[in-house]
Amino acid sequence: MNGVLRATAFRGLDERVRFSDNLSTAQELTNYCVTESRTIRKRPGQRMVLTTNVPIDGMWSGYLGTEHHFLYAAGGVLYRAGADFASKQIIGSIGSGRCTFFEFNKQVYIKTPTRYSKYDGSEVHEVAGYIPLVIVGSTPAGAGEPFEDVNLLTTSRRAQFVTTATDKVYHLPEKGLDGITNILLDGQYGVVTLASSDKENGTVTFTNPLGEGHILEIMYRAGEDKRDTILQATGVMLFGGSTDGHVFLWGNPDHPNVRYHSELADGQPSAEYFPENNYTVIGDSEITDIISQYDRQLIFTKDRAFYSYCELQTDALGNTYASFPVYNLNGEKGSLLRNVGCIMENDPVTLCADGLNRWTSTTVENERNAKCFSEPVEETMRRAVAHAAYDEMCLFNLRATGELFFFFGGTGALVYRYRIGAWYRYTGLRAKYPVEYGGKLYFASGTRVVCLDPDVGTDIEGAFDATCKSPYLTVAGERVKPARLDWTVHACGDVRLLFSFGGEQLPAGVSTGYEHVYLSCGAGRVRSGSLRCGGLPTADRVRLSVLQTDASTDFEWSELSLLVIRKGRYLRNGIQHAI
Repeated sequence: MNGVLRATAFRGLDERVRFSDNLSTAQELTNYCVTESRTIRKRPGQRMVLTTNVPIDGMWSGYLGTEHHFLYAAGGVLYRAGADFASKQIIGSIGSGRCTFFEFNKQVYIKTPTRYSKYDGSEVHEVAGYIPLVIVGSTPAGAGEPFEDVNLLTTSRRAQFVTTATDKVYHLPEKGLDGITNILLDGQYGVVTLASSDKENGTVTFTNPLGEGHILEIMYRAGEDKRDTILQATGVMLFGGSTDGHVFLWGNPDHPNVRYHSELADGQPSAEYFPENNYTVIGDSEITDIISQYDRQLIFTKDRAFYSYCELQTDALGNTYASFPVYNLNGEKGSLLRNVGCIMENDPVTLCADGLNRWTSTTVENERNAKCFSEPVEETMRRAVAHAAYDEMCLFNLRATGELFFFFGGTGALVYRYRIGAWYRYTGLRAKYPVEYGGKLYFASGTRVVCLDPDVGTDIEGAFDATCKSPYLTVAGERVKPARLDWTVHACGDVRLLFSFGGEQLPAGVSTGYEHVYLSCGAGRVRSGSLRCGGLPTADRVRLSVLQTDASTDFEWSELSLLVIRKGRYLRNGIQHAI
């Protein structure tokens, strides 16, 4: 029995399909990608755009106003890459360690374990922190109304008093102070004389009474510094109502199950005010990631998920503030990866024990709200998870091309073109801190910044091979050697076709056989040919491989047809058509 096989729209990698006559699905697809028109092209090559003397600790790409900025950090210094990466500018010191970047209020904030900084488009400054007004309308004895919470970022506070005609001593809300920094009377500096201060007891004494009914504001520094609580947090995301006006932090190793969030400062959204009471203890496990989904916030531990949303509350003084209650969402799945924050077509994506999961929009606790979509590459996924640390993995959505990248182990990536549902695999990518710039993927690779460029056919180290292998073709029969294979390819560029005769149950003493066909399709032609199989061994299966070893970026494979002409009889103990 003869068979005609044809593929005109390729569907990508499916490692589960070992035996099939569907040429549109590959059992191996390495360093090839499936385009949105369902053709096959060699993956983009890697182009080095700049180098540093020490490993890169973080990158950011985006706009401040109308001007684009490409920032990267190395050795505790912030740099800005020039146009086309032809130059670089040293911006300033930001502290050593892995960096977290986020844009807020037209500035880029950079957080390392040792420093919290902000970049305004020209200079970088250390964030001192908003100084809260902790008490208002107080008597000299310290009886006033609490107003704003202490800011974890700073030891400085302000206290407001109403003066009297007789009192010279004023009691601050705290004792054990580090010092008095400023004094204002009715909003003016330098109009009163301080006689003394008692830091241990938290009092200040003036030379004379200040008069009746004036507003006195004293700025002081407390003795206890809690800034490290914020600096040690490793995860950052923006959330809160319709404007994302709050910064959320998590990942402090001393408080792994605590979520912190910023508050309004002088009525305006701020990334510099983290009140000491703006925290939530979530379960008893480490928070691995927090990702927004529409007006909801999904909070993940390794094996559980919660959700939160912005709810306006009113305090005893009539002030309105944002509250973020937390509810259960899924009791079995969460996120094994830390702080990747990946969203694909408005749905969060996380790595769970069963693979990559897509979280649908829901506010109801349900085990079905997380759907695994990586089954076609489960074998590679399982090996990656078994042999690589989670800190060496990350997810990134390249929106310009509609591709989700799962980088693993510093060696490669599984790529999912989600607009058409096709998987493929890349090797030779050692990627950290991926960003998108000009529709292309950029990432750090040690001391290099690398671009994955579709106009480049080689990697930095040289040429790389691309391979596509079909499943074993059942139409060729069980342990029956085809007499002839007739093939037709519609493609452009140069490529080598490799016909492989072999499999898992070859007869004893029989080696695998190969035949090569070299194609030069030019600017896009249909090529065809016929392969005689007389000199090849009897094999249990026949499969078709495409191997591209040249550096050309022109080859594009849009159609394949195969005519298999069989002869002979079935041999005993043949393998089954499907397993």
